[in-house]
Amino acid sequence: MRTTLKSMRLPELVQRCRDMEARGFECVSPIERVYSARKDFYAPTRKQDKAKYVGLKEHVIWRCVMERKERVG
Repeated sequence: MRTTLKSMRLPELVQRCRDMEARGFECVSPIERVYSARKDFYAPTRKQDKAKYVGLKEHVIWRCVMERKERVG
């Protein structure tokens, strides 16, 4: 069974990975950073006004994939 762990903070994800390894899971993929960004616009209230570019919102999510080890016996 595969489980994907995600977190906004790296130390929190590392701690969760260690907890899962103690419960019999192993890390299938390395911990990787998933970066996403989107543009923000100010929406005017009147129709004749144009939308103005306000800025960029950036999000970084850390993730890794865990899989349960095979049980012997």
